[in-house]
This record gives sequence, C-alpha cells and structure tokens, in this order.
Amino acid sequence: MDSLSLKTKFFKKKNKNYFLIDAKNQILGRLCSKISKFIIGKNLPIYTPNYSFINKIIIINAKLIKINKKKIKKKKYYIYSGYIGNKKEYTMEFLFKKNPCIIIKKCIERMLPKNLLGKLAKKNIYIFKDNKHNIKQKIKILNINNF
Repeated sequence: MDSLSLKTKFFKKKNKNYFLIDAKNQILGRLCSKISKFIIGKNLPIYTPNYSFINKIIIINAKLIKINKKKIKKKKYYIYSGYIGNKKEYTMEFLFKKNPCIIIKKCIERMLPKNLLGKLAKKNIYIFKDNKHNIKQKIKILNINNF
C-alpha cells in the first residue's frame, strides 16, 4: 500500500474575514438561520464538521428587525441561577424594548452546534442596535438574501 494515499488533508483558513449584515426589515428566524450556517462555514465547499472555518459577523440595525406580533407577546425566556425560587421569566417584548441585540444573539446561539466549535462561533458575533459600529478592520458587506 502506498502511504501517501492514507494521509488526511486538512484545509486551514489563515485569516478571519469580517462580514457586515444589515438586519433592517429582515424576519428574525430566517435571518438567524442563514447567519448560523454562514458563521460555521457551511457555505464553503471545503466545509468539515470537525474544523472551524468561523467568520466574524457584524449585525447592524437590530432594532429594525421584523418579529411576528403574536410571537413578541407570547414567547418567553427563562433565566435560572440555580437557587430555589430564583427562576425569572421575561417576555420577548420586554427584552426587545430593553435591548434587541439579546434576542438576535440568543436566537443565533440556539441554532449553533452545542460543542466547542459552537462556543467559538458565539464569540465571533457582534450585534449593534443601530447603524454605528466600532470595528476598524476591513469589512465585506454581505447581502443575506443571496444565500
């Protein structure tokens, strides 16, 4: 047997790319599902589930995202510290008024894989309420409707 045919080849992406996504007039669930696929690299032809091709994503205009009126009233988020009687319940409407970035971040995090690569992906999401961001690197504008 030839020893060269048994070697596994791994593709490495050396530099991380920054992509800008405008959330204005986008539906919450559809936007988050596209972002979660993009951030772990499922859009690349060299995707492998055990290697990280994580891109850095910047989301602007989070306060202008579309959410169904029924969902914003009924959806609840629970926070539990582990102590007895300390389970807190918040509606989506309350969290959206407080900080709309929380809702988008939670939605994307729950669509990512629950392993080490998912944890790395969570750190590479930057969400801003309005059009202003403080990222100084070269940013590519990404049209979310194209993929």
